[in-house]
Amino acid sequence: MPKKNVMNDGVKNAKEKQGLDEVLRMPKGVKKPKNTSK
Repeated sequence: MPKKNVMNDGVKNAKEKQGLDEVLRMPKGVKKPKNTSK
């Protein structure tokens, strides 16, 4: 995973944290694919 932007990296980090929160909140049967890093 090449780093494009330091700012982008921070945003990705925040988004991943949010995604983790969402996954923890969601029922175990429903899981979003972790393909947000494009």
